[in-house]
Amino acid sequence: MRRHRIAESGRHGQHVCVRAQPIALSKRLFAFRRSGKAARSAGRESRNTASGTLPPLRELTVLRLPRCQPMTASRAQRIMLARCHAAAGPRMQPTLSDSLLDYAGNSSPGRRRSHNEDALLCAPTLGLWAIADGMGGHQCGEVASSLALVALRQAVEDGEPLESAVHLANQAVLETATDDGMGTTLVAAHFNGSDFELAWVGDSRAYLVSADGIAQLTRDHSWVQMMIDAGELEPAAAQGHAWRNIILRCLGRETPLEVGIAAGSLKPDELLLLCSDGLTNELTDAQIQASCTFADTLENLVEQLIEQANAHGGRDNISCIVIGRTAQPQATESRGRRFINMLLKPLKS
Repeated sequence: MRRHRIAESGRHGQHVCVRAQPIALSKRLFAFRRSGKAARSAGRESRNTASGTLPPLRELTVLRLPRCQPMTASRAQRIMLARCHAAAGPRMQPTLSDSLLDYAGNSSPGRRRSHNEDALLCAPTLGLWAIADGMGGHQCGEVASSLALVALRQAVEDGEPLESAVHLANQAVLETATDDGMGTTLVAAHFNGSDFELAWVGDSRAYLVSADGIAQLTRDHSWVQMMIDAGELEPAAAQGHAWRNIILRCLGRETPLEVGIAAGSLKPDELLLLCSDGLTNELTDAQIQASCTFADTLENLVEQLIEQANAHGGRDNISCIVIGRTAQPQATESRGRRFINMLLKPLKS
């Protein structure tokens, strides 16, 4: 078993993934916090990356931000994108999901980070969207999050179910990890028409939002969620807790990996939101729901959520993808037919 450094998450807001039984974990965290080892290890980052060993894969739509301001890709992300495009085959034809759904996504390093360890995957031809939040220092974190999405997309394109694709992504990160702290969270949505399946590891989340309210569809694999489930912590105290960034599961740490799975259906008046904890650590569910209610376009909604998270501190990288149903041609044709019938009615009589 690997030894895992436990950082003082409240100090730097960086993810730390640990593996232990609940009681033992609480004792370890308390002991590390008192001993001061966490503060000494929090600033240590590995400068080793394995970006040169990434296998060439087929076309990947990572950091594709339709009708949004473009982001600056990291060196590791540019290397992977270049290799993917070099080996790209012909584009796939749009699927049913592609014709039913509209989306927007973007990412920001936040106000206190110089690097962005988050990565986005938008592959509408596969009905696949995902966010990964890397950890292990900016070089390792960027590699882990981008590599996970490369492997996830490839597996789904090869016909793997979403849960199996996540396991393959975990294996890819495990084989590439060059540092004990290298890993990434993941939240992914795979659509078939308006029906979707969710898979997640860590504390990146998925929400279903409508004018009637907001529902969190995922359940964080985190220390604070474990304490809430045990009745030791009130949900209201979780958002500002000093250990809120300590997660219990991540890609790149162990195998087999326990993956969270959920399923649902997206109605025309609903939105599916995928986001990293940089958004949910700054905004409450009520604030997110209010923004979704008043935004006029998906692109404006994404920009508004990121701006609000930055305005509330922007202490971490902030990423979100919003997916909604598009207007169907059948509905437009039906309204047009009713209008024509209304005009012709006096002539018929």
